Amino acid sequence: MINERNIKTMAVIGLAVAAASAGCSRRSSAYDLATAAHAVPADRVTAQATAPDEVMAKVDGESVTRGDVNKAIDIMFGSRLRALPTAQRDAIRAQLTGEALEGVIEKTLVMRAVDREAIAVGTDEVDASLEQMMARLPPDEKLDDFLNDSGISESELRVEVVRSLKLQKWIEILTADVPEPTAAEIEATYDASVEQFTVPEKVAVRHVLIGLEPDDDAEAAAAKKSRAEKVRQDLLDGESFEETAKAVSDCPSRDQGGNIGPFARGAIVPRLEEAAFSQDIGEIGPVVETRFGYHVIQVQERTEEKVMTLAEVEVAIADQLRSEKERLVVTNAIGELKKAATITYANATGTQDPTTANGPA
Repeated sequence: MINERNIKTMAVIGLAVAAASAGCSRRSSAYDLATAAHAVPADRVTAQATAPDEVMAKVDGESVTRGDVNKAIDIMFGSRLRALPTAQRDAIRAQLTGEALEGVIEKTLVMRAVDREAIAVGTDEVDASLEQMMARLPPDEKLDDFLNDSGISESELRVEVVRSLKLQKWIEILTADVPEPTAAEIEATYDASVEQFTVPEKVAVRHVLIGLEPDDDAEAAAAKKSRAEKVRQDLLDGESFEETAKAVSDCPSRDQGGNIGPFARGAIVPRLEEAAFSQDIGEIGPVVETRFGYHVIQVQERTEEKVMTLAEVEVAIADQLRSEKERLVVTNAIGELKKAATITYANATGTQDPTTANGPA
């Protein structure tokens, strides 16, 4: 079974075993698919759809095809990519080809190294890992939904889980001698980045929104403002805020009695933020107008900005430092694997050299 430490380690070093490239994994979570399709030459886009068997590189004589690279990109982005029009999807693949190719090459070399270790994985370990995976799915998502979204069969999934578990064990072997961070290292990291451990001031509020519609004229807007003023007066006179919000608010927060937050500055529209951070706790403030409509708010709780102590964050810092050390060990090992291998790139076919920048940083 995959323990939490090694889940973190595998995530940090970016070794995504389920046919996802290490290069893509470094930025997929924040990568903008629309940006990826920007300004890609037409010949590179056409190649994505017409040449899946094109050999893009060879690793010790073993071919890496455009289809292998496309599969790595497809699995990394999942249904988000497949939902796009074909032309845009091919443009994105073209933009990410260099990174993904390098990732597939690295994966090939790493899995060879894993196989050389003759690492055993039991059926019980595979079943336990699949159970963990299924437990992380949304309540309404079934195994078949996950497989369809990933574009793989159940048997392929089990194969990838076995490979993942072998990789995990290989990482454990590789990083077994990585020393634990020292107290001095932890303290030095804290002192050098104490601003990262500053918790900003936050407020929790509840509000009632009388919403404005795009086609509301001045008369309609004035009527809604009067309605918001009436709501405020009713609250001042003792009406239940929670029940009022549920009955009349046009914000989805009405289902929670109007509760929103806690949040820091910059999380909501400026006028509402100004009121939230300036009102006293418990006060029913003046009606606030925003582009959404008219708000009546009450601050329920405020927490002041604070700097977390070293004692509060030392475990997190130790985890970070340990992950960095483990990542360096694995990165160096991959580098040695690449040095020892014969890798040739088919640049003559129009493939961009993967060592060249390929897309937005």
